[in-house]
Amino acid sequence: MAGLIATLSSLDDILASLRAELVQLSSAGSSESATALPRDSATSTSRKAPDYASLEESLDIARAKRLVAAREKAIKSVKSSLKARQTISSEHTAVGGEGC
Repeated sequence: MAGLIATLSSLDDILASLRAELVQLSSAGSSESATALPRDSATSTSRKAPDYASLEESLDIARAKRLVAAREKAIKSVKSSLKARQTISSEHTAVGGEGC
């Protein structure tokens, strides 16, 4: 069970850094949101770290495995969003910023 909790904590850290990177990339792509987004992103990215004490006490391995799978899917989703945003940014730069 301790291994699953450690995995969850690690996945939470990875997910938080990917989300921060996505927010940063999104704010860099738009001059309007660049001024308003840092204030908003500070509140959305400073999420409270989950407390897995109750999960550890319950020894609910099935639930822990579901949470690991959910974090892995969330990481995959954010990575896809990052890739799409990077593609849009590179196309926007290649075109010269016109029409976007």
